[in-house]
Amino acid sequence: MKSTPLAVIILAAGKGTRMKSDLPKVLHPLNGKPMVAQVLATVQKLSPARVVVITGYGADDVEAYISKSFKNVRFARQVEQLGTAHAVLQAKKLLGTFAGTVLVVYGDAPLVTPEALQTLISNHRQGGHTVTELTTTVSNPTGFGRILRDKKGAYVQTMEEKDATHAQRKITEVSTCLYSFTSPAIWPLLAKIDNNNAKAEYYLTRIMSVAAQAGRKVNALTIEGGLELLGINSPEELAAAEQRLTAPQSEGNTFISAEGLPDDLAKLIRSSKTPLEMLNALPAFLKKKLKGQTIHGTVEKGAVLHGDVYVGKGSTVHSGAVVEGPVYIAEDVTIRPHANIRHGTYLGKGCVIGHSADVKNTLAVKGCKIQDGTFSGDSVLGHNARVGSGVILANRKFNQSSIGVSFNGKKPVDSKRDFLGCFMGDDSRIGANAITSPGTVIGQHTWVGSGAVISGYVAPDQLVTVKQELEYKSKQRISLKAGKAITYDL
Repeated sequence: MKSTPLAVIILAAGKGTRMKSDLPKVLHPLNGKPMVAQVLATVQKLSPARVVVITGYGADDVEAYISKSFKNVRFARQVEQLGTAHAVLQAKKLLGTFAGTVLVVYGDAPLVTPEALQTLISNHRQGGHTVTELTTTVSNPTGFGRILRDKKGAYVQTMEEKDATHAQRKITEVSTCLYSFTSPAIWPLLAKIDNNNAKAEYYLTRIMSVAAQAGRKVNALTIEGGLELLGINSPEELAAAEQRLTAPQSEGNTFISAEGLPDDLAKLIRSSKTPLEMLNALPAFLKKKLKGQTIHGTVEKGAVLHGDVYVGKGSTVHSGAVVEGPVYIAEDVTIRPHANIRHGTYLGKGCVIGHSADVKNTLAVKGCKIQDGTFSGDSVLGHNARVGSGVILANRKFNQSSIGVSFNGKKPVDSKRDFLGCFMGDDSRIGANAITSPGTVIGQHTWVGSGAVISGYVAPDQLVTVKQELEYKSKQRISLKAGKAITYDL
């Protein structure tokens, strides 16, 4: 496998109309260099035998820059913009007789890492596939091709958004448009792709279905990475990528994503080395944001607001709920009857707080749900975290000692806090009636089953369940008599 040569095709022919600029899309600067330069620097770390760049719009400028800055790069032009599959076919003259692995990447995807590409290549070679497509999961899949799978999780099809049904558009697994091909077997398959779609283009995303129908072995490999694996399509996305590149890298950034958050909150998350720093910075953050009471949403009759409180547009504080500031409630938040939201709490967009829930000193980032009768104190909850009914995120030790916390499974460090609850990563869940000890850390995408008692560090992508066997013992019957206690020997 190590002796198999590698060729790389970089697609850089598009104008990028959403960039609202006459500059070729791939020449837009990111961190001081054009995006295509970032991509070329990444693929060169894979030691490819050949690199072919497909140019089109502004081809002279793109080729002139690359030729000046990089050696051993060849070019093929896509004169007519007929789609991504058509663009790849322009490399056939240069790679048609090449025997080995062909990697296809985009010149507008500068955040893709060499590690992600190497994972794709290795999986492709080890599996003996003709085509391997890299996929990922994002919270907002708008604009990307959706990955369709059957009930068993097997790959079925990549559906472009313009051709997808309403139900298919809700799918959050998307194509990164990063592929690994086996050459020369791939070229006749690319030629079979048709343009029977809403845009009458030859989509590269059709190659998986075409190859499978031809009896070739294909695979859709899913890895984490989200937006970093995807292309940049607008000035806003370019600015966000600039922030990701220049922000300090830390455990906090990997535990909770700043994606899709307001600038001030995103800055707090990116600048914090760990979620503990976020929690410690929360009081000052709220003090800066809150001045008196500002109500843009709905506060029902019978609800009570004390102190500095902000209620965002589309949010509802139902009757019987009590909010004691300083509390910031973002847009589209629902606080159900008799819930108690106490000082030092930030509830991000789309959060839901259940009946009689008690929340204090908690940072709930976005889309979190805290169900009925649950207590959350001095905690940090990532994107779309779910906390079931009757859960206690305990925040105080019985012996009143300081609380240790670990975000990587190593020896806990002293938090220097007397009160410290739970840290839940993005998309993590806790089932009903569970309890977490002070300083518990639950990694991203980890699910904890109902009734569990959790402490310490729980790694990402885990499923924690409670296996409880019933034990039967004989008991002594006691007749009821006045003045005597009723006891059973169980």
